[in-house]
Amino acid sequence: MVRSDKWLPTPTTWWPAFLIALAAKLCQFISLSLEHAPTENGLWYVYGGDAFSYIAPLEALLAGNGYEPDLRMPGYAPPYLLLRLLFSETAALQGLVLLHVIASAAAVVFLARLAFVMAGRPSAFHWTFWTALVAIHANFHDRHILTESFSVFALALAAYQAVRYLQTSTRRYLWVTGITMTWLIFMKPVFLPALGILGIAVLWHWRTSLSKGILNTGILCLPFLLSETAWIVRNAMVHREFRPLTEGVFYPDMRATIRFPLIKLMQTYGLSFIWWDGTSEIRWFNIRVSEEGGPILADKQQPLPAYIYTKACPKDTLDLIASDVLRHDGATDPQEKARVKDAITARCERCAEAFKEERPFDHHVTARANLLRKFLVHTGTPSLTRKPWAELDPIHRAIKIFYVAFYLGIMIPGTCIAAWVLFRRRSTLPWRMVSALLVYSVLIFPLGMRMCESRYTCALYPLALLFFALACSAVHERIRARRIPAVGK
Repeated sequence: MVRSDKWLPTPTTWWPAFLIALAAKLCQFISLSLEHAPTENGLWYVYGGDAFSYIAPLEALLAGNGYEPDLRMPGYAPPYLLLRLLFSETAALQGLVLLHVIASAAAVVFLARLAFVMAGRPSAFHWTFWTALVAIHANFHDRHILTESFSVFALALAAYQAVRYLQTSTRRYLWVTGITMTWLIFMKPVFLPALGILGIAVLWHWRTSLSKGILNTGILCLPFLLSETAWIVRNAMVHREFRPLTEGVFYPDMRATIRFPLIKLMQTYGLSFIWWDGTSEIRWFNIRVSEEGGPILADKQQPLPAYIYTKACPKDTLDLIASDVLRHDGATDPQEKARVKDAITARCERCAEAFKEERPFDHHVTARANLLRKFLVHTGTPSLTRKPWAELDPIHRAIKIFYVAFYLGIMIPGTCIAAWVLFRRRSTLPWRMVSALLVYSVLIFPLGMRMCESRYTCALYPLALLFFALACSAVHERIRARRIPAVGK
């Protein structure tokens, strides 16, 4: 007789869980594609924004022109080149988004397995698996030619393998962790300190034997050290300079635009510089989607917060900057444009320095707290629907409300639980290590880099979901333990 439950996901089987996760993520992918299709690139993938910085250098490499422009580290290269060697560029891009979906499905399984090995309870696996199955925030970018989907997978896999190593001391887990973290860092260099977190965990694991701690930490870091050495040598040969990661956070072309001085000023103030977001404060300064004849979206936003004004840079000065931006965009003489840009840059720099000198607490604390709030507290549904809220039918509104509540109800509690686990004295090393990964990922963007784009929460959202699900599992087990004796009576 065939077992009826053999295709149900369990903590000890892989394929049933993966196939169910793949079916669910494919349904989400198809639904989003149909909601937003067709794009200018076809039904399945979106090639825009930062996509060129990943694909253009790889196409140049295949054409024999070297990896140029090298605005990014080549972490996206392995999956794309594997497809590109077999198919045309369009077919490779279509295949790439399918790999995104597969990676998202595999991330669900590894996340659920991580919950199981951390808690040692089947309910932890099920809570994490089914919650991650419903979650969509980390999957919005499966359609986009970006590194988000692979980053989600890499971080989930690395965390799982690292925990298994701490539990078993089996070195193959350590090798996989090191290789996966290297891939993650080459896709998103901001995660380089996360490798340090794992290294500290390995050293602490072998705290009774310093030689074993150093050896195994070296094994963990070896894949990155080899890859990074090759990248540094390549950059030294091409650019004649020491460039361990990338040239900078912003593209050289971006640094030459009128947007850049306003971006730096927004970072100083702790405000959003995401000009394509209708609620971003940078649009108060008439920074729009396009500087040269592109779509002009909503006029000035809500009033700027009062804490940013200083004696040397009152509201009148900011009004003047906003007016100069319009004057710059309307100018046709290149020399006039350059003069206006220089004037805007000078005023932005003076305002930034005045803010730092006159309001040091607001610069170091208030601004970063505001960025942290913007980074975490948002709808979590940036591209769930094509139409704005006012044009949605009741069904689509209900779906959007559900996913907004789903995102906030997981992201905020999950992050708080991770912070509590990190500083809790009784926390075990695996729990503390995974919580440190999440806390670092949450803080580095708004506090370290002063950036609050919601896209950056995609990679860390699954870890917040993990801690939320672990808490739900613990509560569920306590309730169940109390009911079982009552049933026995």
